[in-house]
Amino acid sequence: MIFNSAIISNNAFYSAELASLLAPVGGQMESKWKLCYNAIANNWDLRLFHKNCDNKNHTVTIIERKPYIFGGYTDIPWGNYQFPFIYLQ
Repeated sequence: MIFNSAIISNNAFYSAELASLLAPVGGQMESKWKLCYNAIANNWDLRLFHKNCDNKNHTVTIIERKPYIFGGYTDIPWGNYQFPFIYLQ
C-alpha cells in the first residue's frame, strides 16, 4: 500500500504496520490512498476538511501529537451522521 502522509511516509515501520492493519479492507490488490486533508497545510480549516472528505468511504486518520502517533480507520463516510452526538460538559 502507498500512503501519502507527512507523518508516516518516511518511516518504513509505521507504513508496514498500517498496511498490515488495513490489509483486510484493502483486498489483495495494491491500494493507493489519496490524501483528502492535511490540517497544517490546510490551516486547520474545517470547512475545507468537510469539502474534501465528506462522503468518502474508507478513510484513515493519522495524527501526530509528539511523541505519539495514532489514528483510526472508518468505512462510514464523513458527514453522514446517522447517530446523535453525546458529550459531557
